[in-house]
Amino acid sequence: MGSYLSESMTRTRVAPREPATLDPASVADFLGQLAAKAGAGLVLEPVGRSFLDRPIQAATIGHGPQRVLAWSQMHGDEPTHTAVLLDLLTWLAAVANGEAADEDAAAILSGVTLSVVPLLNPDGAVLGRRENAQGIDVNRDARRLASPEGRMLRAAVERFRPDFAFNLHNQNARSTVGRSKRPSVVALMAPPLDFGCPETEQIVRAK
Repeated sequence: MGSYLSESMTRTRVAPREPATLDPASVADFLGQLAAKAGAGLVLEPVGRSFLDRPIQAATIGHGPQRVLAWSQMHGDEPTHTAVLLDLLTWLAAVANGEAADEDAAAILSGVTLSVVPLLNPDGAVLGRRENAQGIDVNRDARRLASPEGRMLRAAVERFRPDFAFNLHNQNARSTVGRSKRPSVVALMAPPLDFGCPETEQIVRAK
């Protein structure tokens, strides 16, 4: 990649400066407009419905061999990466449909098939809370699958079969780098399968 954040991505920012102002209706409207504009360059599909029957959508773009799945707002009160994913899709779609030229975006589109669920927990987003409408933390529901959102995510993983998956969350503003006083802006984690689990080949590859 040539630049960490290309100028064209900066110019294609569409998300509001305050991500918390995004709601499920505005996210769905944005995705619909983007898919209509991008044509075959971006595929938008319904993948499930929340406990309160709000639609949950996935957008897929790119045609590369590496399959990457990313989802945001699993915790309803963590909207930062919903905004980031909307901006990312806009940037990539502009190149995919020939509206713009950008080496970084073109490299992603040719190297990766990217599927994103920008808003996994729409009920929690409306309620302004971490959990879904059942009071379930969807990020702790991978085994019981008691929430429709958790079941939808499991089905999406099984259907898409990603090489890499990104579970995107807000970063605590008070987090620091190790024991220093330097603020941690972004944290990337490759957690083990369980406590005390050695580094498997998959964990090393993820890192």
